[in-house]
Parts: sequence; C-alpha cells; structure tokens
Amino acid sequence: MEGSYEKAIGYLSNALSNYKEIAKKQRTGYLIGLSYFHLGLFDKADLILDALRVNSEGDVKYWILRGDLQIALGKPDTALKCFGKANTLEPRNEEIAYKVAKVYEQQGSFEKALEFFDITLAMKSDYIKARVDKAEVLRGLRRFDQSMQAFEENLSIQPDHIESKM
Repeated sequence: MEGSYEKAIGYLSNALSNYKEIAKKQRTGYLIGLSYFHLGLFDKADLILDALRVNSEGDVKYWILRGDLQIALGKPDTALKCFGKANTLEPRNEEIAYKVAKVYEQQGSFEKALEFFDITLAMKSDYIKARVDKAEVLRGLRRFDQSMQAFEENLSIQPDHIESKM
C-alpha cells in the first residue's frame, strides 16, 4: 500500500502542475482518477473517469484504466466491455488480451481464459506472467501434462523464474 500511496501522490503532484492549460486539463483529470485508483478510492476514481469519458473515447490508456477500475469495483462484465473498447483502438496490445484472460479466469471461464492467454502469447511469446497464469489454469483444470509442459517452456525462456520452478 505504501508504494501505491507514493504513486498516487506523484500523480497528484503531476496533475496539479499541469492544471493551467485547457489541453492539459484532460490529462490532469486522468492523473487524478489514476491517483484515486491507486489509493483504493474506486468510487471517486469512477466518477472522475466517467466525467472524462467524452474526451477520452479514443484513448487506449483510458479504457484500460477504466477496465481495471471496473474489476476493482466487482464489475467484470463492464471491465470486459472497457477492454473491448481498448482492443478496438489497439488490436495488437498484449496487455489488453492478458487482462481479458485474467477477467475470464476470475469468473471461472477457464477455457475462455486459456483462449486469451494464447492470444496474448501469440502477440508476445515471452510474456512470462501470461505463461505462468496459463500453466496455473491448466493445472487447475487437471491437465497436468500440458501444465508441466507450460512451466518447462517458461523455464526455457527465463531459467531463474521462481514460480515456474515450483
């Protein structure tokens, strides 16, 4: 939490220093919303981001943050819609595909999660977090051979990765 607090203070400081120009007000609002998010004040972050929506329709970072916020608010279906908008703006973004996979995993839709982990890895084959999470889902589905193979592939990419050694 301490790191999040420091991040939030940094974002707020940055936002306040940029407040003078109209063009920067949008960025200021985004940074304030991000600060509230890192402080765990999700309802306030939601209000700020909702106010920014009209001017942020074409901003991938906005939609990713909005999706993360919806997850924090316990609204996975809304999060998927936000990530879908982000994906429309930037279709080859492995971060978006990974976040969609995580939402499906949290919902218990493991086959959909695997599908999106595969999409993520097709875009960035050395994305270790996606590889580890995919291996964990396979293990949870009792597909032990596939899970073991995935962990071994992780170690071939990053030999010192501790989670893949377990």
